[in-house]
Amino acid sequence: MDTQADNNWIGKRFSRKEDDRLITGKGQYLADIEIDNCLILKFVRSTCAHAVIKSIDTSTAEKIPGVIAIYTGNDIRDVITPLPTASTLPLLEADYPRHWPLAVDKVKFNGEPVAAVLARDKYIAEDAVEQVIVEYEELPVVIDPEFALTAEAPVIHDEFSDNAMFKMTLTGGVTPEEQEENANRVTAIFEQADVVVSERFRSHRCGVTPMETRGAIAKWDEQTGLQVW
Repeated sequence: MDTQADNNWIGKRFSRKEDDRLITGKGQYLADIEIDNCLILKFVRSTCAHAVIKSIDTSTAEKIPGVIAIYTGNDIRDVITPLPTASTLPLLEADYPRHWPLAVDKVKFNGEPVAAVLARDKYIAEDAVEQVIVEYEELPVVIDPEFALTAEAPVIHDEFSDNAMFKMTLTGGVTPEEQEENANRVTAIFEQADVVVSERFRSHRCGVTPMETRGAIAKWDEQTGLQVW
């Protein structure tokens, strides 16, 4: 008996397991979860892609009934440390930018959170977000990835000398000498080819359309500890 052939999934028909709860209305989303005395967190997000934060006025928003607290980058800068960008490859040597949960001193992309509003319900939180006034001093922006690598491009992360996170040569060989030899062989192949086709392609930015955007609910009690959805 060929056990390997029996275990082969290629070409087999399988029943999906996740459809039943969704098409029968039994799917569970964050909006379906109700927790007593739950606070809602909403963010004030930057309207600039690159700018110095001159000031953040939360005084009007803080007076709205039901608003518990409002935090800005200045409130957290001496309490927590920024997190480095996660590495895509183990032990990859690169310039890893560090990010605060709330922007400190300046914003580096459109939509970056600059303030966090805690309120009794989402409607109060949304009203408070609209009442937070942020004054920016806009800086030059970078919208072209190729221009971002030139010497003329403004540097987005002040701790680095340029916008390149890392550079990598995709060629054969381990040592620099072996890599150079391999690159020369590839060049020779192109030079000796009867036909070389070269083209440049441009595509617009795209994204997925989730049924539910990112979010989280956390609950703490002394018996079960922290539970997160």
